[in-house]
Amino acid sequence: MSLVRPGFAGAQYYSEGGSNKTIVIDKRVGFEKGKYFDNIDKSKHVFNQDETIYFRIVVENNGNSDLSNLDVWDMLPSGLKLIYNPGKLNSSKDKLDWEISQLGIGQTRVYEISAKIEGTSKTSLKTNYVEVSGDGVNDSDRASYWVAGKTMPVTGTQDLIALTMMFLGMSGTGATLRKLTRGY
Repeated sequence: MSLVRPGFAGAQYYSEGGSNKTIVIDKRVGFEKGKYFDNIDKSKHVFNQDETIYFRIVVENNGNSDLSNLDVWDMLPSGLKLIYNPGKLNSSKDKLDWEISQLGIGQTRVYEISAKIEGTSKTSLKTNYVEVSGDGVNDSDRASYWVAGKTMPVTGTQDLIALTMMFLGMSGTGATLRKLTRGY
């Protein structure tokens, strides 16, 4: 058996002494603080009105150069009432934004957001979008989750039967009292 040596070998991320600026942003969602998922499927959890939802955003400089003046913005889906967030809410109230002034090689920043779920008319899939950009780099990510629609209270047939019996009973009592007072 003989060994064959390739005449050319290439690498996707090879850089010869140059600057390689890259950044990664990761958005996760959770229904318990500290327990986060890329997405929450219906089979895992469906959020209800007034329930707290948690988001975690991780920004990492995985290049070989320091980064500066990075803008982070988080596009909030409808139906959230913010409890805690790292940025400022813009005037349209659907986007949080903040700046990372410096992010060194290999450094990571973690941001937490919490909100209350407000009611929706029907069960729906919501997606939260986040992006980081600046200093010649950018990245984005999404996290999706389900929100239950408002439901009307259900009254069962037993409630209907009880109300009907009560009404009929009162009617019968009224007829009996009328007969006694009128003398027939």
